[in-house]
Amino acid sequence: MKNGLRKTGVLIFTMILASIYVFAQKENVKIEAYFKNNISNEISQYTLEDIISQQALSAGNIANNSMTIALELDEPGFYRLAFSQNLYLLLAIHPGLEMKIVVDMENFLEPVITGSKENADFYKEIAAISVVSVIEDSIEFVFNSNYGVNDTLAAQAVMQYQLLEMQKRLSMQNFIKNNPGYLVSLYFIEQLSIEEDYDIFKLLADSLTQKYPNNEFVINLKTRVEKESRLAVGSIAPDIKLLNPDGKEVALSSLRGKYVLIDFWAAWCGPCRRESPNLVSLYEKYNQRGFEIFSVSLDQSREAWLKAIEDDNLSKWTHVSDLKYWQSEAAKDYGVEGIPFTVLLDKEGRIIAKRLRGQDLLDKMSELLD
Repeated sequence: MKNGLRKTGVLIFTMILASIYVFAQKENVKIEAYFKNNISNEISQYTLEDIISQQALSAGNIANNSMTIALELDEPGFYRLAFSQNLYLLLAIHPGLEMKIVVDMENFLEPVITGSKENADFYKEIAAISVVSVIEDSIEFVFNSNYGVNDTLAAQAVMQYQLLEMQKRLSMQNFIKNNPGYLVSLYFIEQLSIEEDYDIFKLLADSLTQKYPNNEFVINLKTRVEKESRLAVGSIAPDIKLLNPDGKEVALSSLRGKYVLIDFWAAWCGPCRRESPNLVSLYEKYNQRGFEIFSVSLDQSREAWLKAIEDDNLSKWTHVSDLKYWQSEAAKDYGVEGIPFTVLLDKEGRIIAKRLRGQDLLDKMSELLD
């Protein structure tokens, strides 16, 4: 009986290995491209690059306004078909793909693509939001030039610009919702905010993880979503334990029972330093009513860190740092990608809000404590 089980186990394991081997087999890929209105051979060469590794998979000349790429791939990926530094097409390429692209140089971002619905849909969406962007650029030019623009026209221009931004954002949201299994949806998700569009980020991460679990872009997206889920409003904030200027370890959790503003900043950060007077004013107004600040510095220089605390009169509240710059463990835990970055906690250590500054922060504290 034991021998029978052992043989069965070996057989199953062999079958699994065989299936993996078959799955990893390379398949042929063929891409044909044709160019219209390529006046005076505006483009004459091409390079197909893997966006992740930045390695060229294929390169050559464009002859008679056409080109053909033939290669083998074992994994789907996101690639750039470049003709110059600023002229390129982004393409999702899968093993076994046979695709034809017709590019009109007078409408470069509206290629006609057959053989790949994913890439064809992608460029239809690109064309749609490009039209909106052109209108936005026109509004911005008129607004910034101040040519014949009075206050009423300026207000109308700002409103129109905001409406166009909303339209563009809604269009990208809908594209992702309708195509959560497309690799090209990764391009649009980067134009959105994970805090404001968390549900869409999670939808895309879950869908692509099932289809492309080994893709580096997908892995990064999944990591961001998992991190954001730990930092959602209402969640208990991850604890931070770092050394203060006196070399003593201080834990964020030691401030439970008070409203706490976690402030990620640095001495070298101009916007952070400009925010300092607002924090001083806020602290003086609300500290006696149960408000504290827990400042986490992303400095590398201890001297610069301490000097900024002194120069900006910030010494009344808690300061900590590991002096690891962007490699700060606390910054990684909180997904900090830019500073100043703030997180407001309630008395139980739950997240109330993020990224509040200036008047928005003052209004929130007034709402809580006045």
